Amino acid sequence: GVNLAFTWRVENFLAFKEILETRKIFSKYFMVGACELRVGVYESFDTLCIYLESDSGAPAANDRNYWVHYRMAVLNQRHPERTVWKESSICTKTWNNSVLQFMRVSEMLEPESGFLHKDSVVFSCEVIDCCPWFEMTDLDSHFGGQPGAPPTPPP
Repeated sequence: GVNLAFTWRVENFLAFKEILETRKIFSKYFMVGACELRVGVYESFDTLCIYLESDSGAPAANDRNYWVHYRMAVLNQRHPERTVWKESSICTKTWNNSVLQFMRVSEMLEPESGFLHKDSVVFSCEVIDCCPWFEMTDLDSHFGGQPGAPPTPPP
């Protein structure tokens, strides 16, 4: 499988604090196989929410649906053993909203917590696996048969 790590350092994080309450901030896109992915972050009721999304408008995707298994972290820059990891998966076209709730923003911003260091927060996304996802309708049309009919042999 694919094993790719993407690290996103958000400098001047305190300047984004107010923005996070009403809007999302996004990393740049990064490639995993034929998928363009990015990390999104927002705050909801003092909870830091992070998710992975695909660029469904990217021409490279060829309208294919990919299953992406990943884990996401808020890195603890002072105490690496306190880094918080959560695992999830998405389908790039059909199931693209797996939001991970991490921690209270107020706790994360405490100086002794180690998550905010020199006014920056570091997010990490590790893609564990990425492969094409087939719906049953895709398979039926690929094999040319009616649902439940035996596959038609290729010419």
